[in-house]
Amino acid sequence: MNEAAATKALERALAEYDRNSGGFFLERFLGCELSFDGEICVLSLEIEDFMFNSGGTLHGGVIAFVLDSAAGSLFKRIHGPGYTLESKIQYLRSLGRGRATCNARFLKRGRLVSFVEAVLSSPDGKPAAIATSTWHTA
Repeated sequence: MNEAAATKALERALAEYDRNSGGFFLERFLGCELSFDGEICVLSLEIEDFMFNSGGTLHGGVIAFVLDSAAGSLFKRIHGPGYTLESKIQYLRSLGRGRATCNARFLKRGRLVSFVEAVLSSPDGKPAAIATSTWHTA
């Protein structure tokens, strides 16, 4: 593991994190970058080896976090605060180093309950994981 990269990520997250800004510490720690294109949330991150599982690829928990963060960020931007009622993840391929991108979009928007799909793609643009989730307005 590249301890210097992990230490730098932790120090950056501690320096940038502001509880009042509404950002998530884990998003800062993992180096996630958020942007929006209409009703699509784009979350990208540079995959580092400190995010790997024992098999040497991106840990499934990190993948789940990225998918949920992209979906939740989209939901919050459009509907305001909410929470996940359920989520289903399909892991399609492993991910190594490089810049991964996750796009989240609504499958169906409702007044109280909405359905979101998030797709995490490898650096070469191939889908690596897909999540469908149900969100409820807080």
